[in-house]
Amino acid sequence: MNYGSSQLQGKSRIGLKTTVGITMFVLLCSFVTHLDYAAAQQANSTTTSNSTATSNSQTNSCTSAAKQSYQTALQSAKTTRDSAIQQAKQTDQTAEQQAKTTYQQAAQAAETTYKNGQQANLTATKNTVSAAQATLKTALQTDKGNPSKIAADRTQYANTVGTAYSQYYTSLYQAASERAHSIWSAAAARDSSIESIRETMWSSDGQAWGAYYQTIYGDQSTYYNAVAACNTKTGSTSNSG
Repeated sequence: MNYGSSQLQGKSRIGLKTTVGITMFVLLCSFVTHLDYAAAQQANSTTTSNSTATSNSQTNSCTSAAKQSYQTALQSAKTTRDSAIQQAKQTDQTAEQQAKTTYQQAAQAAETTYKNGQQANLTATKNTVSAAQATLKTALQTDKGNPSKIAADRTQYANTVGTAYSQYYTSLYQAASERAHSIWSAAAARDSSIESIRETMWSSDGQAWGAYYQTIYGDQSTYYNAVAACNTKTGSTSNSG
């Protein structure tokens, strides 16, 4: 009986040791597997992080280049617009100055014609009056003592001088009217020319602004497409990696 009991106790101790050993082995394998899985997860995380960082860097670089190109295009559009406006302004100023010069020349010519004409008119009138005076003086000496003839001589003198001055003033006012008409016509031509010149300048300015906005909106569209292409390209690279 004692021998049998000792055998049972020995087998129990061997079974317990075996069970403990197997349990320890399973636990050890589980721990090692857990360590391997954790290491793999960390490696995958590091790879994903590096890939994301690389993708973001590529996207930023591509977008930055697109933005730089967009800003350069905008500056070019502004320069083109300002240059066109400045050119239109210079053309306007030159043309307006020419119109003003033409007016001044026409006005000066009208004034000169008037003055020269009136000088000739005045000289002719003075000559006529002087001649009439000389004629009267001679007639009075010739007809001395004959009242009727003297009266006729004086009447003739008065008519001659009156006619001379009438012609003088008629010519004077007619010439003044012609001078005013010439100057007013020149001024009207100047103003009409300046108005047309300015309309041309405003039209050129409008075209410059229109072309500017058309260009910058086209540049903006190009920029947005470039940014989209940057995102698409880096996204494709990231997925393929």
